[in-house]
Amino acid sequence: MNDDNRNRFISLRLSFPLIIVSILAAVIAIVFALNATQLEKFAVSNKRNRLRETAELVKAAADSNFSEDTFSALENKLRTSNIDIIILDNVYETPVVLYATDLNQGRIISKLLDIYENENYELSEHTEIYEQTDEYVILSLFQNDEAGYQLDCVGACGDAMRFIMTTPMESIRDSVSISSRFLLLIGMAAIIIGGIIMYIATARLTDPILRLSEISDHMADLSFDVRYDGQDSNEIGILGRNMNHLSDSLQETITNLRAANEKLGADLREKEQLDEMRRLFLSNVSHELKTPIALIQGYAEGLTEGIADDPESTRYYCEVIADEARKMNEIVKRLLSLDAIESGKMQITYSDFDLCELIRGIGESSRKLASGKDVRLVFDLPDELPVHADEFMIEGVLQNYFSNAWHYVSDPGTVTAYYRDVYGRARIYIRNTGTPIPEEHIHHIWDKFYKIDKARTRAYGGSGIGLSIVKAIMKTHNSRCGVRNTEDGVEFWFEVEKCRTSGDDGYDSEYGTLE
Repeated sequence: MNDDNRNRFISLRLSFPLIIVSILAAVIAIVFALNATQLEKFAVSNKRNRLRETAELVKAAADSNFSEDTFSALENKLRTSNIDIIILDNVYETPVVLYATDLNQGRIISKLLDIYENENYELSEHTEIYEQTDEYVILSLFQNDEAGYQLDCVGACGDAMRFIMTTPMESIRDSVSISSRFLLLIGMAAIIIGGIIMYIATARLTDPILRLSEISDHMADLSFDVRYDGQDSNEIGILGRNMNHLSDSLQETITNLRAANEKLGADLREKEQLDEMRRLFLSNVSHELKTPIALIQGYAEGLTEGIADDPESTRYYCEVIADEARKMNEIVKRLLSLDAIESGKMQITYSDFDLCELIRGIGESSRKLASGKDVRLVFDLPDELPVHADEFMIEGVLQNYFSNAWHYVSDPGTVTAYYRDVYGRARIYIRNTGTPIPEEHIHHIWDKFYKIDKARTRAYGGSGIGLSIVKAIMKTHNSRCGVRNTEDGVEFWFEVEKCRTSGDDGYDSEYGTLE
C-alpha cells in the first residue's frame, strides 16, 4: 500500500463503530424530536378516547338506572383512566349531586355547566374545544396556576341528568418532559455503550480483513510465503482460502514463467554462442585457407607465365603447390574428423590393447619432427599397460601430443612419456622441455584454430585444430585431458580406462592423490 493510500486509510475497526454510533444518534434524535413534539398530542388523543368511552358508559349506566353491572364498569373505567366525574340531577332546577369522585371543583363545575348549557365556549381565551356532539363536549380549560390545564368532558344523560368529567393535562406534560429527559439520558448511554461494544465486536471482523490486506500487499510484491490461517466458516474465511489458492496458483505460474524465461534466456545465449562460434569458425577457416590458396594461386600463375624457366625452379614451384595443397587437405580432414567426433557420427570401437606399445611406436615414429634438434626421447612406462578404448582415436591423441612436444621442445631438450595410475584409470603424460605456455593462453589452447604463435605454427604446418580434436576424443570417451606448465617446459596428459585385470592403486606420484 503506497503512502497516499495509507494517509487516506481509515480502519474498519473505527469506521464500523462510527457508522453505528451515527445511526444510533440519528435514530435517538428523531425519537427525541417526535417525543417532544408528538407525544403530548398522542396522549391527549388517547385521553379523549378514554373520555369518549367513559361518556358512553355513563349513558349506559343512566339508561339502566345505574344497575350494579354498569355502575361497576363505570367505576373501573374511571379508576384506570384517572378521570374524576360528577353526575348531577337537575330535576328540581337545582343541581343535585348523584355521584361524584371529587367535590372540590365547585367553581369549575359551575363554569363547565354554564359553558355547556349556554354554549358559551369562548368564555375564556384558555378554552379549546376538541370535540363537540349533541350529547357531550370535550374541551381543555385552564383551571388555575397551581393545577394548570385540564381536559374536560361535559354532557347530558337524558333530559335532567348532567355529567362532568375531568382529567389533568399537567400530568401529561410532566410525563412528556420526564420521558424526553429519560430518553436523552438513555440515548447518550446507548450511544456510548453501543460504540464501545461495536468497537470491540468489530475486531473479530476487521482483524481477518487486515490480515487479508497484508497478504494482498505481499502478493503485490510477488511474495507468496504468507498464508491466511483463519478457520472462519463465513464469507471472510472463504475469501481467505480463495486467496491462498490464488497465491498457490500465482506462485506456480510465476515459477513456470521464470523457468521458461530462464530456458529461453539459456537458449538465446546458446544461440548467440553458436552464432559466435560459427562466425569464428568461418573466420578461422577462411584465415587458414587463405595463405595456402594464395600461394597455390601465385605459384600456379608463375608457372603459367613461364617464370620458372629451368627444371629446378619448376620443380620447386610444383613442390610448393603440392605442399600447400597437402596442408589444405590436412585442414579439411581434421575439420571433418572433428565434426564427426563432436556430432557423434564417428562411432567408438572399444577394444583392449597395450597402450605402452602404442606410445613407444608413435614416439619413435614422430622423432623426425624434431627437425635436427638435439632432443632425447625418454619412456618411463611399464612393460605393458592394457587399456579399454578406441585404439584409432587414442592414436590420434598421442600423435597430436607428440607433434606439439617435438615442435616446441628446446634445443637441446627432452621429450618424456610416462604413466601414473589415478583411481583405476591410466593417465599418460607427454612432457617436453622448452618455453612454458603463457597463463593468459593456457585455457584457450583447446579452442578451435587457437594459436599462441601463429608464425611458428605456420612454419611447421600446424592448423590449431589438433588439441580441439583431442578434447573431443576425450569427451567421447567420458575421460579427461589437461595441460600444465612445469619448471622447465610444458606437460600434456589424458586418461583412459584400464582393463579389468590391471592394478589400481589410485595414487599419482607426481600430483598426489586426486579428489
